[in-house]
Amino acid sequence: MVTASDAFPSKYLKATDLNDGPAVVTIKLAELERIKGFDGKEQPKVVVYFAKKYKPLILNRTNFDAITEVESALRRSNAKVRLDTAHYV
Repeated sequence: MVTASDAFPSKYLKATDLNDGPAVVTIKLAELERIKGFDGKEQPKVVVYFAKKYKPLILNRTNFDAITEVESALRRSNAKVRLDTAHYV
């Protein structure tokens, strides 16, 4: 059966990429990049790159605040963070 990830591949990490559960990952690099939004306009966004198998993650405000609380993880490489998904109803 075709999955959503198969039908709509992305070069950035999505919640469905964590279907196997939470993962502890090592931050390799965090950079400010210009990312094209749904409206077609480019906006500056923080993109976090991980060591090993995970795709880069575009941070929204909530993710940015959560990661920066973890030992100022975005200011140094090799910081470990836990990736998890949250489901809201």
